[in-house]
Amino acid sequence: MTVKRASDRSRDARLKALAERYLAALNRGDADAVLALFHLNATVEDPVGGTQLRGLTEIEPFYRRAMARGLRVELEAPIRASHGDCAAYAMRVVLADMTLRVIGVLAFDDEDLITEMRAYHGPSDVKAHGADEQVSSKIAT
Repeated sequence: MTVKRASDRSRDARLKALAERYLAALNRGDADAVLALFHLNATVEDPVGGTQLRGLTEIEPFYRRAMARGLRVELEAPIRASHGDCAAYAMRVVLADMTLRVIGVLAFDDEDLITEMRAYHGPSDVKAHGADEQVSSKIAT
């Protein structure tokens, strides 16, 4: 078993805190606060395999549309940090018309700005509100 050094623990804590700040801004519906967390040339891929948005001019409308749809997020498991510069989280995304189960991954630069946001979800992870079908969770309980 490897014992974590203090610097490893502080990196973990920093990455988790950065992800928490992002998720809190989403829940406040504060698009300006969300966008302030991103590097000017960041990328967003939501869902992974879909169109990749590059730079704040492409990313801004994505978040403003999500906020207009009443975006709220709920963590389904603790945020996880990596040995590198990423944090990952399992969450439920609630919009006015649908709920999604998502695995999100954020990458950060040395200035603690988001350089990449990737959201993993597929068709079975989406439930339209009012639909009889249950959301299929890929997360073990």
